[in-house]
Amino acid sequence: MTSPTHPKAKDWAFLTALTVFWGASYALIAVALEGYPPLTIVMVRMYISAAIGFAWALTIGRRVPRLVRPEGGIAPIWLYFLAMSIAGNVAPFFLVSWGQTAVSSSLTGILVAIMPLVTLALAHILITHERITLTRLLGYALGFGGIVVLLGVGALRGLGGEGALHQFAIVGAALCYSVNAIIVRFMPGRDPFMSAAVVSLIAAVLATPLALSIDQPWTLTPSWPATAALIALGVMSTGFATIVYFALIHSAGPTFMSLTNYLAPPFAVVLGVFLLDEELEITALVALAMILAGVGLSQLRGSKSSPSNTAPPGPKD
Repeated sequence: MTSPTHPKAKDWAFLTALTVFWGASYALIAVALEGYPPLTIVMVRMYISAAIGFAWALTIGRRVPRLVRPEGGIAPIWLYFLAMSIAGNVAPFFLVSWGQTAVSSSLTGILVAIMPLVTLALAHILITHERITLTRLLGYALGFGGIVVLLGVGALRGLGGEGALHQFAIVGAALCYSVNAIIVRFMPGRDPFMSAAVVSLIAAVLATPLALSIDQPWTLTPSWPATAALIALGVMSTGFATIVYFALIHSAGPTFMSLTNYLAPPFAVVLGVFLLDEELEITALVALAMILAGVGLSQLRGSKSSPSNTAPPGPKD
């Protein structure tokens, strides 16, 4: 297995793919919201993701893990699946949706962008060879600064005040994403294909009663563009993205994967320029330079390399 401190070419390819998948989700969600409420979007995209995951996994010969152990009791892998469904999907989706009722989208993006920094700290504590170095810390801090510049420094004026509880909810979502990345790294078996399928299905089932009781989706009359966006969101930004997400964490580690939180927003801005005729401001170019410089700096290796060149990655004992 590739050491998480030395990402290979395939890891950069995974990171790029995940950036595209998640970066495109901003525009897709905006279109889907014109015909569907948030909880329904979450439910549908998770069912689509589960269908893709199971189709892919079963086609290549993967098996659904045994639910009950021969000696009795729930198999531990299913406890991981449940934890990842809640921490990586249901909880953060709900927290962000509720938080954004009183928080601007720009401030939401800045608050969620703390996820790579939190992941960096958790991985340093819990995972062998995922160490914090000065260059890595500076790189992640520079990337976060780029997100602030991209989304607007003025958004920070909204911190605190009457919307503080909603802001804490969004920070809680970022923490959920960080914890989920660590859980994925600890998960036994590490089959990204079946893991993506099962986790998506559990998340869809958990979201269903909320969507049905609150949104009452059977009363909706959505437009075709909204429906097409929702399908694309489920197939690309959730289905394939979830598979790549698991594969990338198992291959390169959660810290490297978390860089997508810095790369996806600028990709979304570029996508908006080409597809939605949005104006590209000079601050966006400055932010993009800061983010790319931060990503590059975070991947520099000092001359005094750690034993990670030879030792396999994994959780600390």
